Amino acid sequence: MSSIPLSSQQAPHGAADFHAAKPLDVAIISWQGQHENAAHIARALSTSPDLRVVVIYSNAAEAPETGAGEWIQVPNAHFFGWKFKRALDGVHGDSPAMVIIQADARADDWAALMSRCVECVRAQPNLGLWTPKVDYTPWIPRRVDIARVAGTDLMQVARTDGIVLALTRPVLERLRQLDYASNNLGWGIDCIAIAHSFARGLLVVRDDGGHVHHPRSRGYDHRAATAQWRQFLQQMTESEKCINAFVCRFTEEPTLGQRFKALRRRVRTRLKGPQPA
Repeated sequence: MSSIPLSSQQAPHGAADFHAAKPLDVAIISWQGQHENAAHIARALSTSPDLRVVVIYSNAAEAPETGAGEWIQVPNAHFFGWKFKRALDGVHGDSPAMVIIQADARADDWAALMSRCVECVRAQPNLGLWTPKVDYTPWIPRRVDIARVAGTDLMQVARTDGIVLALTRPVLERLRQLDYASNNLGWGIDCIAIAHSFARGLLVVRDDGGHVHHPRSRGYDHRAATAQWRQFLQQMTESEKCINAFVCRFTEEPTLGQRFKALRRRVRTRLKGPQPA
């Protein structure tokens, strides 16, 4: 595991010691058919003194499930948004960050991945969000990459995915102010977290030294998620709305016409051949 050096922006006196002493809260989000995966992740992480592990779970039979760490059952009708709110409500007051892990994610070594996360939270006092590299996400590097954090594996990004995501205390405080009642599916939580981070001058980073596998499938109604997402984003402050608009413009995919024009320019350049000096 490569080391992540301290940021040039050091924490105030005593803040680094506080972060070094307090564990992160890890919330594993589980649902029908994911018990074994959730139990595997919880078992891999529950022995670390740097982490407090809780599993927020549901199943169709409304049956109790157990495993390493603390297990909290919610109704089967609760999807990511309402489970996220339950996890948020349970974050300890001394925790420097909460990590969300979707139970269908896979990592070669969960303990090593979370060690990277803990190290980043403690080394970067101006951190807002942390995520590893994730398979099958629309937020690929050419769409989201902004700038490398010098001397680290961290890339500042304009968007993250909610597969494995760490949110630090200033971001959690903002997210606690939101109403999740109409956002059961949970789209838009990361949008507000990112906009708030940029507004506060906090880093949003992808750790290219950590890798998570995630399936392509999606088990819910895309149209319903979009409608809930649009309503949820109405809770943004004016500055967050402005920043989110910039992020949307930065990450938007080129249209078919724009792609064709770019291809035509490349073809014309090649046909002209090298130009005389």
